[in-house]
Amino acid sequence: MEIIIGRNPETGQLKVTIGQQSKNVGLKDSVPQTVSRVHCSLTPEEGGVFRIKNLKMQNVTYVNGIGVENKVVNKNDVIELGEDRYPLSWELIDSAIPKMYDITYLEKVWDEYNQEVLTLTIKQNRFNAIKAGTGLITTLGLGATAAGLIKGQTNAYFYAVAGILSLCFLVKTYIDGAKVPKEKQRLLEKFQHEYVCPNPKCGHFLGNQPYDQLKLLEACPYCRSKFQK
Repeated sequence: MEIIIGRNPETGQLKVTIGQQSKNVGLKDSVPQTVSRVHCSLTPEEGGVFRIKNLKMQNVTYVNGIGVENKVVNKNDVIELGEDRYPLSWELIDSAIPKMYDITYLEKVWDEYNQEVLTLTIKQNRFNAIKAGTGLITTLGLGATAAGLIKGQTNAYFYAVAGILSLCFLVKTYIDGAKVPKEKQRLLEKFQHEYVCPNPKCGHFLGNQPYDQLKLLEACPYCRSKFQK
């Protein structure tokens, strides 16, 4: 991640550019004109240090009072830009760098949601099969009861009990039929609450795209916060 530092000629502020994104930091007209529009770059290296490099031959950069062209620095070093020695604030640089947010925990959220959806789908299919069987049993039970009562057969009592049991089974099946849709709705609401951008200032639902596709993104599509994977 290369950080380009320079002066915004329109506002006189320090301009920090990372990739396609630029941000003006500091007060207006606080940066002298001896700081170039594209003055230097800071590139992070291992060990928490940065490499600072002038981007034009005529640019002047000082590290701890000594002019440099290309040097490894850390946040304890004093960096000044241009002949007027504009002090480069590490705090301003940090404020312009997009924060990294860990999204690895979202893999578990995605997997759990899909597993529970699969379980509910199986449960729904079994319920539909039982419902179809219940309808057939109820029809046969009520038909046998009616036939027995009409003929005055001695087993009419048995048919009546069978009909009542079938009717009770039908009522129970009807009641249970509302449980799966309600559970799906609860599961969806929970998923939409958890599968979100980890930036607390954003928290936008990341949609139904699988985690394998989500981790291919460099940043949140809504707040542009960088993803750490």
